[in-house]
Amino acid sequence: MKILSFSALALLFAFGFYSFSQLGQDKEEGRANYAKFLAQFEEQALPLQLNQNQWESSEAQREYERDLWQNISGKRLGREFSAFIPGLDDGMMSRMGPDRYQSQALVAQTENYDLLLYAILPPFRANERWILAAYSKKGELIDEMMVATNRYQKQVGALIAEDGAIVLTEWNRKLENERYSYTEADSKRFVVADNGEFVQELGNELNRQPRKQELQQVQQSFGMR
Repeated sequence: MKILSFSALALLFAFGFYSFSQLGQDKEEGRANYAKFLAQFEEQALPLQLNQNQWESSEAQREYERDLWQNISGKRLGREFSAFIPGLDDGMMSRMGPDRYQSQALVAQTENYDLLLYAILPPFRANERWILAAYSKKGELIDEMMVATNRYQKQVGALIAEDGAIVLTEWNRKLENERYSYTEADSKRFVVADNGEFVQELGNELNRQPRKQELQQVQQSFGMR
């Protein structure tokens, strides 16, 4: 068995130390890249409507889903932004390919948070969804919520009002003879708290139950989880 010389061992140690240092440096640079991530989102005038079009037929819906990748606004978000979007790297090794992430809007900015909207488009051209996410000024994810999506026999749309309120509406879709009919099933209203968390508004009172439990109930009621 060969014994490595002192110089070889020193070189190997130096290379390992450099690799470890570079890894830490890359991580820090990723964190410092929040300004670049933020620059992918353009301001959009409010009110902003999301996924509220109702299709007359299943063929019209399929055509919309086929063309969405070409027609959707915003910028495609690459893997360099995975530090800011959980799941962005998922599916890289899948035969179908990963989901496509697309910036949509810089919805609001305060001294405490930036409110961003992005879309997720699956490679099979269906079940697209829109995510509203609040980030600290350091790029830390404070809160996120799925605000619009399409599912089998179900559609959720959102209205982001001029005052910043977020209204989610759910419709049940029924297909008969290749024609859709829509029935409104539910509606919920949210506001963004000063710390960047989403809080459901009930009448004139804010629902103060734990945010995680609250959002899980909302997502489940909309069939979004």
